[in-house]
Amino acid sequence: MTSATLASNDFLAVMKEQRAQAYQSVANLKPSTKGRISLEEMQPLPASNSDALDDAIQQIKAVANTSATATADQAHNEITAATTTYKKSMGDSNAKSDFEQQMEKCKSNVINNARTGIDKAYDKAQELGANMSPSEQNSLVNFMKTVVEEGFGAVVNEITGFIVNAIRTLSSWIQGAFEAIKEVFAKIAAFIKSIF
Repeated sequence: MTSATLASNDFLAVMKEQRAQAYQSVANLKPSTKGRISLEEMQPLPASNSDALDDAIQQIKAVANTSATATADQAHNEITAATTTYKKSMGDSNAKSDFEQQMEKCKSNVINNARTGIDKAYDKAQELGANMSPSEQNSLVNFMKTVVEEGFGAVVNEITGFIVNAIRTLSSWIQGAFEAIKEVFAKIAAFIKSIF
């Protein structure tokens, strides 16, 4: 239904269905999933011929940018705190399991925060798209799928993949942990700025 021009009364139904798919997509990410769009592969969509649509997309991008940035910032802080705590307590018998628990909690927070961000973006899209022409609504639906859903998915995938790698290779990862954290979150910040 999303590839054809939408009838105006179908817009909200399609947006609701697509929001549910976005939830599933973010919740079911596998950090090593092939075929998933990576940060490097995402490209922003070009401007349209509709000022109303372009304005709506800019407003949705602002909402998505704020939410994706907050998601990444919280993860950055949680991962840094878990790493600092682990480094200080490396001799303790529970240090590794405590680190793993903190990182798993961070991973869960990333997914929940991304879902909240998706909600905010879809709420804004539904509000702005309700009175658009069917053609503009169709473009908005496509934007939400290709930029918002895939954009949040790429951010979540990058962070959760980083967490899984840190847990899996902890003994070697910890040596350069703070530099690795700095690098990955700089990459994520640049991506968020470019796509949203």
